[in-house]
Amino acid sequence: MVSWQSMSYDELRDFYWSEIAPKRSKQGYDPGKETPSYQWLNNHGYSGLHRALKRDHNTTTREFFNDIIDSKDEFDWPGEHRRTQQALEQFLKSLDERKNRAQSTIDAKRGRLSWILRTHVKIHGSGDLITLAQDRRKGDDGFELLLKVADELNESSDSAQSKYNHIYDLIEFYQYLLRRRIVGYNPGRLIKEEFDWDASGVQANTSPSLSQEQVKSIWNVTRNLEEELIVICYVGLGLRTAEPAELSRDNIELVKEGCPRIKFETRKNQPDTVPILVGKNQIAKRIQKVQSNVNQADCLFPSSHENRDALSDATMREKFKNLCQRADVAIEGETPTPRNARRTWYSLYTESLDKLYNKIEIAANEQGSKNLDVVREAYLSDDIEFRHHRQCMQSVLREIMPGVDEYGSEVSFPPSGQNQQASLESFGPSGKV
Repeated sequence: MVSWQSMSYDELRDFYWSEIAPKRSKQGYDPGKETPSYQWLNNHGYSGLHRALKRDHNTTTREFFNDIIDSKDEFDWPGEHRRTQQALEQFLKSLDERKNRAQSTIDAKRGRLSWILRTHVKIHGSGDLITLAQDRRKGDDGFELLLKVADELNESSDSAQSKYNHIYDLIEFYQYLLRRRIVGYNPGRLIKEEFDWDASGVQANTSPSLSQEQVKSIWNVTRNLEEELIVICYVGLGLRTAEPAELSRDNIELVKEGCPRIKFETRKNQPDTVPILVGKNQIAKRIQKVQSNVNQADCLFPSSHENRDALSDATMREKFKNLCQRADVAIEGETPTPRNARRTWYSLYTESLDKLYNKIEIAANEQGSKNLDVVREAYLSDDIEFRHHRQCMQSVLREIMPGVDEYGSEVSFPPSGQNQQASLESFGPSGKV
C-alpha cells in the first residue's frame, strides 16, 4: 500500500524514481524525460498522487513532474553527509561514462539508493554510508546498521525482485568505493547472504506463520490497549507492517449493522477494504482515547515527535518484536516480525475461504450452474462474506487472543465524513488502557 499522506515532497520524488520510473522504463518510456499522463497514473494504481500533491503540498501533478524531471541532474539526496552524497553521484556518473548504462537504468538506481539512504537516516539518524564500512573491528559495524535497513525493505516490499535490485545496487556502490579504497569492505555482500532474494524475483522461503499457541503467548504478555491493538492489527486483521500506524478515524468505519471495516485509499496488490473481524471495541476505545487528547492526531498509534502524526513502520515492527521477546517466542531461533503474524491471519483466512467456496459450489450444483462466478456475483454480498469469515475465524481468534472484543457490548461510528466520536455503550469495568 502506498501511504501518500505520510510522504513529504522529497519522499514523493524518491518514490517516483524508485517505483514509478522503473515501471515506465519497462514499458518503453523514458522516465527522465517523459511525464506520465493522468490516465497512466490512474491505470497503474497511482491515483492517490494527484490528491496528495494538491492536499498536502499545494501543487499539481504537472508542476510536480516538471520539477523533479527538470531537476534530475541536481538530485537532492537524503541526509546531510556531503561525502556520501558526492560518492553516490560519482558512482552513478561512472555507470554512464564507463559502463554506458541507459539513463532510465541510472535513474532507477538513483531512486533505489535514495530509498536506502533515506531509510538509513530514518532508522539511525545519519546519512553517512562511508564511515560505517571502514573496518568491522572498529567503530559501528556497517553490516549490522545496514541489516536494519534491509529488514525494513523486507517488511515493506512484497517483491523479491525489487528487494534484490535494491541490495544489488548497494553492492555495486560499495564495490565502486572499495576499488578506490574509500571503504574497507562491502557490507552489501554480507546483507545479500542474509536473505533468499534472487534475480528471478522468487524468494526461496516464505515467512513461516506463528502457531496459535505462540500468538496466545504474545497476547498474554500485553500490558495495555496499545499493545493489544498491535497484536489485533497483525494477527486479527492481517495488516502489513506499516498499515496499523496509518490508521485514523477517517478510514475506520465501525457500524452497528453490517460489516465494520477499514478503508484504505490505495493498497498495493490487496483489496482497499479490510473487514474488522475482531477488535472492534478495542479500536473504538483507542480512537476515543486519542480523540480526547487535543495535541495528538486521531490515529491509533500517535507519535510523540513533533514532525510525525503516527509511529513509523520501523517503530511498529520493534514494538511487535519486543512483545515476542517478552513472551519468549521465536521462529527458527529468530524473533518473529509482523510478517510472521500476518501469515497466521492468512492461514486462517484461507481455511475460511475454502469453506465459503465449498458452500458456493454446493449452491451452484443445486441450481445446475457450472459457473461459480455467476453464483458468487448473484448471491455473495460483502456483508454475507463478512458474516461467513467472522463465523469461521472469530472463534479461533478469540481463543488465541482471550478477552478480545470484551471491552463492551455495543460500539459504532457514524459513517466516515461525519465528524463525530465513536458511540460506546455498556462498557464494563475498564481493563487495559
